[in-house]
Amino acid sequence: MKIDGKQILEVINNRIVIEWMIGNWCNFRCAYCFDQSNLGTHKAPEVTPLLQNNVTFLINQIRKHNPKDHIQWTLTGGEPTAQKKFEFLLGTLNDIDNNSHVLLVTNGTRPIEWWKNNIKQLEHVVLSHHPESKVEHNIELIKLLAEHKIKTSISVMSGSQNFDQAVNDYKTFSALTISEQFTHITLKINRYRLTSRNNQFKDLTKEQHNILDNLQHDYSSKKQLSKEENYKRKNRILSRDENFIKFQVPHIKHNDGIETLDWQTGKHTRYQGNWIGYKCYAEGRAMHINYEGKLGNIPCGVKFYKNKDVNIYNEDFVDKYKYNNAPYICDKSYIDCNCQIQLEVKKEL
Repeated sequence: MKIDGKQILEVINNRIVIEWMIGNWCNFRCAYCFDQSNLGTHKAPEVTPLLQNNVTFLINQIRKHNPKDHIQWTLTGGEPTAQKKFEFLLGTLNDIDNNSHVLLVTNGTRPIEWWKNNIKQLEHVVLSHHPESKVEHNIELIKLLAEHKIKTSISVMSGSQNFDQAVNDYKTFSALTISEQFTHITLKINRYRLTSRNNQFKDLTKEQHNILDNLQHDYSSKKQLSKEENYKRKNRILSRDENFIKFQVPHIKHNDGIETLDWQTGKHTRYQGNWIGYKCYAEGRAMHINYEGKLGNIPCGVKFYKNKDVNIYNEDFVDKYKYNNAPYICDKSYIDCNCQIQLEVKKEL
């Protein structure tokens, strides 16, 4: 892989991400959502002592090999907050390790009282605003998240079917979050995607795309972003090594130095090639737990535990799961690893 023609030697990332798809039941049935994400075929099991024990075992296995790296739990679904006793799961994830945090991907529809009761368990929220969402509810939720200094990313979903509504809602949230007390909250427009279930998908016109682009540009040009230390983040990071903490944000190393791995801000055209031949540490650093609770498959197509059913919901999880800190030699031709988390994982040429 090259960036601006320079050979990438290494992806440096001191963060371990565990993406957990907590069932695929959701109170919304958006056709533009990822395939299988809201079919309701896999309701997440209730949080029980068995599940809490398995999660603790998983973290202990990771820590034997990575005592200093920061762990990010990315909880998605379905709608993860719909899981029975979800607040107990949040408490478990926060209590078992003091060098970790939870990133919650949610539509935010739980009552405001629920959010008030669980706000102390959260550090990063990705809030999606849909045609079915209530603007007044999400305004109240955003204000609550701002009051508690929760890092928040808001995505307003927009397509041809709800274009005018999405534009108006975006303008409402923009006017709210542009002010100084909301500097740690960001806002973006997320355009509908074509899926196997979105039979009514119709791409936006060029004029509509331009309107959304201009709205986003206008917001970004006025928005003041918070410094990292102003986020709610608890004083939980074990390492005080500034260089080590710096690399919790993915960086790339090439012959001319080290720079941030910058993909999401439209700079992906700087990259050429693929990662074939690189040592990729995805198995132990970009982990995926699917709707059924199984570990092993990652978005680029590599399958670990081929001969085992390793399931975090099962009693035999502690017997079957073995943490692997060794690399996999990449043989996939994706330039973006088919997944942002996968792309950012530690790699070596």
